[in-house]
Amino acid sequence: MMFLQIFKITTPLSDYLQTKNVDYIQAWRHVSSVHKSLQSVKNRFCEIKKVAKTFVDFAVKIIDEKDLCDIKIEEKLSKKRKRTVKRMGTILYADLECFDPQRFDDIRKNGLSSNALFKICELLPSIDQPKLKEELPLLLHLVL
Repeated sequence: MMFLQIFKITTPLSDYLQTKNVDYIQAWRHVSSVHKSLQSVKNRFCEIKKVAKTFVDFAVKIIDEKDLCDIKIEEKLSKKRKRTVKRMGTILYADLECFDPQRFDDIRKNGLSSNALFKICELLPSIDQPKLKEELPLLLHLVL
C-alpha cells in the first residue's frame, strides 16, 4: 500500500521530467510539491509499522505453535544509515529562479536579494556578480 501511494505521487513528476523541452523552473516546482507530498506519506509510516508488527507477532506465534523451527521472521527493521543532504542544488535553483518569467515583476519591483546569482557566478567565474545583478533588472524592464 505504501508503494502505491509513493508511485501515485511520483509518477506525474517522472512523466514530466521525461518530456521534451523541460522547463527547469517548473520541474523544480514539481519536485518541491512531490517532496511535500512524500513528507506527508512518511508521517503515516508509524501506523503502517504498527500493523506490520502485529502481523509479524501473529506469524511468529503460529510458527512457534506448529513447531516450524526452520522458518525465521525478522521482527525488527534494519538500522538506517544517516543521510547527509547537499544544499548546493537548492542554492543553484534559487539563482535560476531569477530567470523565471513569472518572477520578473517581483524582481522589477523589489530588486534582487544580496546573495542572488552567487552560485551561478561561483560556477562560472568569468561572470561578474555585481555587474550581472546590476544589469539583470535593467534587462527585465525591456522584457514584457
